[in-house]
Amino acid sequence: MKSRYLIGAAWLGLVGATATAQTTSTYAYDPLGRLVVTSANGGPSGATTTTIRYDPAGNRTSYKLTAGSTPTPTPTPPASGPTALNPTLNYNSGGSYSIGLSTLASSSSPARITAFSVSAGGGTASVAGDGQSVNYTAPVIPTPGMCEPAETQQFSAPYTVQNTTGGQSASGTATIRVRGPAGPRPRPGQQCP
Repeated sequence: MKSRYLIGAAWLGLVGATATAQTTSTYAYDPLGRLVVTSANGGPSGATTTTIRYDPAGNRTSYKLTAGSTPTPTPTPPASGPTALNPTLNYNSGGSYSIGLSTLASSSSPARITAFSVSAGGGTASVAGDGQSVNYTAPVIPTPGMCEPAETQQFSAPYTVQNTTGGQSASGTATIRVRGPAGPRPRPGQQCP
């Protein structure tokens, strides 16, 4: 009978030691092989000790659990602010485009575009109502003369992006390049002037 208790206690010790890798359990037995103290260090409740007492007949007379303190949880770090990406964007003359938030900034928290403007002559831009994109219309670049190459014009577009939870913001400047059409090609048999 005594060996059955020892085997059971040994098995319990094995299970207790492997249940969580961060907990170390120790056990103490009296001269009759009865479990009298268990200690566990680590784990979610810190350190715990269980003390068991027996009467001369082998009956358990007390069972006392002393619990450790509850660990303080690690605070959630505050949301970090967005980071402006300052992109270079290439568009065609007279086209309408949508510029998404992820093109302008990266953010670990929900964010929105709060301002976007284009330098003089650079077309028109407006922030969408949900703040997730900009509606941009490129300016019309006139068609050059026969055999002339396409012209590319460059504009600056300052913008601001703000986190919706923490209020942190970032400002950047997008570079917008608008490519116009190339001049017409000569008809067969003609040459460029």
